[in-house]
Amino acid sequence: MARKRVLLTGSAGTIGRIFRQYARHRYDIVCFDCRPTKGVRKAFVANLTDLAALRRAARGCDAIVHLAAFPGPADFLETIVPNNIIGAYNAYEAAAAENVKRFVFASSIHAEFGHGEEAKVTPWMRPSPTNVYGASKILGENLGRIFSSRHGLSVICLRFGSVLSPRYTGWMEKHDMLPTPIALLPKDLCEIIRRSIEVKGVDFAILPAFSNNARRIRDLSLLKKVLGYEPREDAYEKWGVGRIE
Repeated sequence: MARKRVLLTGSAGTIGRIFRQYARHRYDIVCFDCRPTKGVRKAFVANLTDLAALRRAARGCDAIVHLAAFPGPADFLETIVPNNIIGAYNAYEAAAAENVKRFVFASSIHAEFGHGEEAKVTPWMRPSPTNVYGASKILGENLGRIFSSRHGLSVICLRFGSVLSPRYTGWMEKHDMLPTPIALLPKDLCEIIRRSIEVKGVDFAILPAFSNNARRIRDLSLLKKVLGYEPREDAYEKWGVGRIE
C-alpha cells in the first residue's frame, strides 16, 4: 500500500519537529513554513497568506496537519489576523481546492482557559478564550466546521495542552520545575496526530489533546471514542512526583 502524503504546515516549529521525527518512515511529508525546515531541502518556504503556495504544497496530499500559527497573544491586526486567521482560512481553502480528504487543525487549550483552572472542561462546553490567540483558535475550529459541511472536508481539531518537548523538558529539569496538569508529552502528541490522520468516518470533531496528567481537569473520553486512543504518558510519573491537586 502506498504511503499517505501529508502536508505539515509549521514544519520548522516545535510540534512540527517532533512529529516529523516520529512520522518520517510512515508518511511522505511535505513541509511548509515561513522559514527553512532544517534538514529538508525541498520544503516550501512561504507565508500562510500565500494561498497559491499552499495550494502547490497541498497538491496530491491525502491530509493536511495545520500546525502553523503565531503561538500566543500578540497584536491582533498585525500578527494574529495574517498568521492565525487568514492563514487558517487559506489552509482550509487549499485543502478544499486540491481535494485533500482529511484536515487536522492545531487548536489550543487557550480556547478553554476562561473556564478557570479548576473547572472540569468537557468537549461539549462552550469555548471560553481569554485572549485574541484563543479567539483565533476558536475561529479556526469554526472554519473547519464550515468547510466540513460545505465542502465535505473531514476535519479534526485538536486542543493541544502544553507540549513538553525534549528541549523544554531539559530546561524544566535544570530549573527544578514541575509539570502542569495540562501537559502533553511527545509520544501522546504524535499518536493523537497520527490517529487523527488515519481514523475513518469522522466528518468533524473537536478533541482534547493532553496526556493522562490532565484527567482531573479535562474529559479525555472523546479521544477513545473518536480515535480509539487513551493517553499513555503521565507527566507526574515521568517526574517521579505525586499528582498535583
